[in-house]
Amino acid sequence: MVPDDHRIAVAYRAFAKAQTDCQARAQSGEFTTGAEIAACFDKGLSSSKLEERIDAFRRDVASVGQGGSVACKAASNHLVSLIEDEKKTVQAMHADLVNLDSNSFGTHLSHTGVVSTAEGPAGEVLARACK
Repeated sequence: MVPDDHRIAVAYRAFAKAQTDCQARAQSGEFTTGAEIAACFDKGLSSSKLEERIDAFRRDVASVGQGGSVACKAASNHLVSLIEDEKKTVQAMHADLVNLDSNSFGTHLSHTGVVSTAEGPAGEVLARACK
């Protein structure tokens, strides 16, 4: 699970770098419309492979709980639920970009941070429950 967790962090960093690059290109005048900026953001989100990394992590967490104790299964299910929420939020960010809805995009982007923060303690509970 640790490699997948690390890959998610790398994907978030790649997406953040892409956002920064898109903003710089917009400020330089390279982009003249919101659609161009949104397309750049969406390309960065897709190329970061964030959704794929989140899904791989979800599969790993689910497999940990399959053969475990009741407590292990419960901890796994809880973390899987958080990971699924994170993936849905990332998918919503894609839709926001397609719809040029910057307010919703910002809200969803903030929510990914909240979910990611909650995953840490849930992962610790999983590690203790599934020893």
